[in-house]
Amino acid sequence: MSVKNKRRPITGISIVLAVSFISTGALAQANAPAADCSVLPKEVIVGEPVIATVRANNFNPRHTLTYVWSPSTGGGKVIATDTIARIETANAAPGSYTVTAFVTDAKERKNNEVSCSADFIIKPAPRNPPTLSVSASPMSVPAGETVNLSANCTSPDGVPVSVADWKASGGTVSSAGAAATLNTAGASPGSITVSATCIDARGLTGRDGIPSVSDIKMHVEGKFPNRQVRVEYDILRVKPRD
Repeated sequence: MSVKNKRRPITGISIVLAVSFISTGALAQANAPAADCSVLPKEVIVGEPVIATVRANNFNPRHTLTYVWSPSTGGGKVIATDTIARIETANAAPGSYTVTAFVTDAKERKNNEVSCSADFIIKPAPRNPPTLSVSASPMSVPAGETVNLSANCTSPDGVPVSVADWKASGGTVSSAGAAATLNTAGASPGSITVSATCIDARGLTGRDGIPSVSDIKMHVEGKFPNRQVRVEYDILRVKPRD
C-alpha cells in the first residue's frame, strides 16, 4: 500500500497598507498666511499708553511685509513702527476699543493680506479733590501785629493746583497765592479763624483740608460713571440711573 505525503498549507502573512490623503485645499488652508494681535495692558486709565503687537505667520521669509494699524474711532492716537504700535489715550474717551493691524506682502499675487484685532478698555481718570492745610506763624501775637500764613495745597491725582479766597474772622488778610499775611489791627482779643480755598485745574476744590459736598459728588460720579448722584440738604444719595 502506498502512502501519500499530505502537505500542510503554509499560513501566509497578509499586510494591509493604509494610506491617508489630505486634500489640497486643507493643506493650503493650513499653510495660509495669518496674523495674531495682542495688547498690553488690556485696561488703562485715560492718559496711559497701550502697546499693541502683531505677529505674522506663513509669509515668505524673503519678502518684506508692510503693516498698517487702525484704531477704533475715539480710541486714541496710534504711533506705529511695523509690528509694534503705541496707542496714546490722552484725549480718548473712556470705553471699550479695538485696534486692528493689516499685514501685506506686496510681492505675492494671492493671499497676500491678512488682518487681526485686539480689544482694550480705557477707564476714566480719577477725580480726587485736592487737599489743603493752613498754618500760621507765630500762633499768638499782641493785637495790631501781623501773622505769616501759608497754605499747603496738593492734588492726589497730580493735577496743577492754586490757592485763593483767603478769609479771616478778624483783622485783614493780604495774600499772594499760597502765602498770606494777617494784620490783626482792629481785631478783638481772642481766637481768629483763617481759611483758604485750594482749586485744581479741573475745578475741584478743597477747603481747609475738607472737600465740599459738591467736590465729593464729582468724585463719586468719577468713580461710578453709571450712577446718578444727587445732593439733597448736604446728604449724598447714590442710586442707579433710571
